[in-house]
Amino acid sequence: MVKSISSKRAIFSDVEKQKIAAAILEAEKITSGRIVTVIAEQSGDYMAPSLSLSIAVSFAVPLLLWFFSPIKSFIELWLCQAAVFMLLESLLHFSGLELLLVPNAVKKKAASRHAYEQFYKLGLHTMKNRAAILLFVSLKERYAEIITDIGISQNVEPETWRRIINKFITDIKTATTAEGFVNAIGECATVLSPHFPYDAEQAEYSAAIIED
Repeated sequence: MVKSISSKRAIFSDVEKQKIAAAILEAEKITSGRIVTVIAEQSGDYMAPSLSLSIAVSFAVPLLLWFFSPIKSFIELWLCQAAVFMLLESLLHFSGLELLLVPNAVKKKAASRHAYEQFYKLGLHTMKNRAAILLFVSLKERYAEIITDIGISQNVEPETWRRIINKFITDIKTATTAEGFVNAIGECATVLSPHFPYDAEQAEYSAAIIED
């Protein structure tokens, strides 16, 4: 069984979902490990930087008008201030430009935190064999991560996952996000199968495609 949870805006097309679902089903034939894919439009709320800029500009504008324009009325200056704040904040927020004000380290931290929240929210740490993998992508942060549970980390070297995540990122950049997921699912299944071969008792832990 493949589960799909829809977001406010569909990120994957139906064809892409079918390709990912097919890759998951193939993986389930050779491993009892659970592979879940999560793709998020955006992982964090970055209003603080844009609000700070909007407030700073809106406070500066009345001063400039006071010194360099004939406008001296308090009400007129206040209306100009309010208009500048609302217009600038709306522009930054709805155009996505507010992300440009956020340091990359902050965006990566938010995306990584979101990935781990999804891992535990989905109960992937509750599998009996502790062999769950989360393939996570956050689009606006341009961030990808693979999270593995303790059962996997005890059997597979970290270098293996570094290789897979590097190829995962490369595939996303050079092809499509869906193809990146498909390739990564196949590689994860290949790595898991010697340590966690298919087990009918684990079949209930079927994989999922989640758009968050």
